[in-house]
Amino acid sequence: MAIAVSLQRYFERKGIVYKTHPHVRENSLSKLCFELGIDPAHVAVPVLLQSARKAYLMAVLPLSSGLDMNRVEALLRREFTWLDDYAVSQRFLDVEPDAEPPIPEPYDLPCIVDRSLMDVERVFFRAGTHSSLASVDADTFQRPIYAGNAVQT
Repeated sequence: MAIAVSLQRYFERKGIVYKTHPHVRENSLSKLCFELGIDPAHVAVPVLLQSARKAYLMAVLPLSSGLDMNRVEALLRREFTWLDDYAVSQRFLDVEPDAEPPIPEPYDLPCIVDRSLMDVERVFFRAGTHSSLASVDADTFQRPIYAGNAVQT
């Protein structure tokens, strides 16, 4: 499996052009970036959150950054907690653990996106497996994937 089935179907349905980057199985995304020469600021990762009302939210940020939960809560005016591994696995049934793609629509999730990801030429991300990355160009990342589906932070 190069990418998750849900993600592949979504890309096909939307006509999104993407590249896959097969590699030796590696669980550490940081180590993989080092080995492949990819700037961690160009790698989008999802963080799954849940509000007090049990609503889910995907925060998408560069691997090189951490999530500022206080900022997210202030921006959206609600409190959030991180989803545990079991809850995440239940949202991403066709994905290997810790290889969740930062693409919200195939998984029916609202999202917020770190604005710095909009400034990179090509965005890399896990696409459901620990043996392949996927990437899209900046225009694809900004428009078809997140258009109307995200709040930029």
